[in-house]
Amino acid sequence: MTKVVARETKTKNLKFYFLKILKPIFTLPPFYRIINIITIFQINKKSKNNKRNILCVGDPDDRMKFLEIESENFDINFIWFPRRVVDWLFKKYIKVNKIVGLGEWSLDQYYDNKIVNQKRRKKMRHMYFVLLKDVKKLFKIECLLLPKLNDDWIVDFQLAANKLKVPIVVNDRESAISPQRMEVYPSMLKKYSDDLNVANYICVNNDMHVEFFIKSGIKKDKIKLTGSPQSDVWEIQTTSKPLNNLVNKLDKNKKTILYLGFGVRSYLNFYYEGENRTWDDLCKEVHNELGKFIIDNKDDVNILYKIGSKAARDYWHGYDEFYAELVNNNAQNSIIQVRDKILTPELLPFIDLTVSFQTTGIVEAMFHDAPIIYVGWGDLYKDIKHTLHDFENSGILTASNKEEFRNLLNLYSQDNLPDMNRENFDKWKYDFFFKADGKASYRILNYVLKAIEEGSTN
Repeated sequence: MTKVVARETKTKNLKFYFLKILKPIFTLPPFYRIINIITIFQINKKSKNNKRNILCVGDPDDRMKFLEIESENFDINFIWFPRRVVDWLFKKYIKVNKIVGLGEWSLDQYYDNKIVNQKRRKKMRHMYFVLLKDVKKLFKIECLLLPKLNDDWIVDFQLAANKLKVPIVVNDRESAISPQRMEVYPSMLKKYSDDLNVANYICVNNDMHVEFFIKSGIKKDKIKLTGSPQSDVWEIQTTSKPLNNLVNKLDKNKKTILYLGFGVRSYLNFYYEGENRTWDDLCKEVHNELGKFIIDNKDDVNILYKIGSKAARDYWHGYDEFYAELVNNNAQNSIIQVRDKILTPELLPFIDLTVSFQTTGIVEAMFHDAPIIYVGWGDLYKDIKHTLHDFENSGILTASNKEEFRNLLNLYSQDNLPDMNRENFDKWKYDFFFKADGKASYRILNYVLKAIEEGSTN
């Protein structure tokens, strides 16, 4: 035991010295450039063929992997720029404490010198420029492919790339635009439209985003309706290592429920300014009922508990207590956390029931035969549900209080859930994922080639 403690202490001391002494040295521009180049080479093979190299920055959920699969049918090589490099620089230069759990913050805040030091922003942008210049030269990059248009870090990344005269294509990862977001956010984004219009093309998932970006001041001819790469999963079968590892953990003799997690501030971003209430009560009651169900049915069900890409927003702070109760009742083996880069559509073939609140995952589940339970109740929900997606009237099963949720779970355990009304499912699928014909990646990569052929238009 003494040796273990000593080893742990030594490890902690090394980490301390790295963070306090070595990290500041390694983040100096000359060292950082070298480290970045080494990192790029570690995750990419320098192309020895005549294919066109495009530089791609991944997103947290790895939704763009389908683009890479489709690139095999194009004269294209994917060169990946590590997101961790971007994040490290962002944390180094942008010294600001975001509100824990808030998730997205507005560009109004990001452009405000009282909140974010704009001189440091320019230094960060210059560092992006230097790193991109290195990668462009080493890999002969002909285009930059980005997963988002209007996030804080991505704005400066685009501006840096634009200075290099590299064509830019954005595949905006979002599918959902709530009524509240559509009403509030475009007028805010419009103030920064000059910085947001640098991309050659912005590929979007649906008509909602076409409308959203037009209202935000994005030039109409830049916006291209392509659908979402993640919807290609129904046509392109993947067998990623994380997915295989997860599936191997499932007890095949049990039914499997997918729970798509949410936190106390999920979907309550800056466009609900002044709203101090949270989903805490809803989270507590949902987890209480789910916990009781797991304990009572631990021999019969698996629970895949999927946490969103923004853990501070999507992870409920009471999870540890919830899990401890499962342990006390010897039911912990019935729940598996999903934290790897595994998309909801990849999980659905193994799912017998989906449970969630406001999330695109509900629409994704509509592509599958298994039932869906939507949970939503409480004073906050009653007051603002008109600003959210109207899943209550989508045709899926809904629980408007904890008792109804409990009853639906019990009916599920008895194989006696009522049928869903699927009449409107096709409309929901189209509204969120356009055609979902397995060709979204194909359409996006065609715009990549078009951007390369046209060159930078800026």
